[in-house]
Amino acid sequence: MKTKLSFFLFMFFTQLAVGNNIDSLKIVSQTSINPRESVKADIALSNYYFYSMPDSSLYYIQKGILVAKKNKLIKEHLYLLTSLGIHYNESGELQLAEKTFQHTLRLARATQDTMQVISVLGNLGNNHMMRGNFDDALGYYTETVDMYQKLGNKKGMAYSYGAIGNMYNKKRTYKKNIQKGY
Repeated sequence: MKTKLSFFLFMFFTQLAVGNNIDSLKIVSQTSINPRESVKADIALSNYYFYSMPDSSLYYIQKGILVAKKNKLIKEHLYLLTSLGIHYNESGELQLAEKTFQHTLRLARATQDTMQVISVLGNLGNNHMMRGNFDDALGYYTETVDMYQKLGNKKGMAYSYGAIGNMYNKKRTYKKNIQKGY
């Protein structure tokens, strides 16, 4: 009985702390005179709501994009544009996601932000995999492997190889479903 009560109290106070933190982030997002603080709050809020309340997440993504762009917060701007593309992917708006990712990729390459380029390339791979364009997906994933290899980032390479493995698995399933008429 004591364990159940302890667990309940732990969960209650955890939710209370998270709720208070979210409320604090909302206040910072709306009232901070420091644009970077405001955008960081928008990023945290968009991440928090991403799967549970996608419309709220989209609101904070779009708000953050406007503030970041206006104040030339390049890293934050690129991060939020990538989040926007992922939002579109998850919402099934795959062509809009690709358009967003292509735009973000051009900006990331122009700023020579290697990690953001890798992130966008991986998300383009995911986008093309979801659309059944496996050759294009493989091209994007392979490019991320090559970039991680140049950086000596073995963890990133492993992640990219995992994405390639998932793509081949999906390709096999996709072809079987096409043959069955699904």
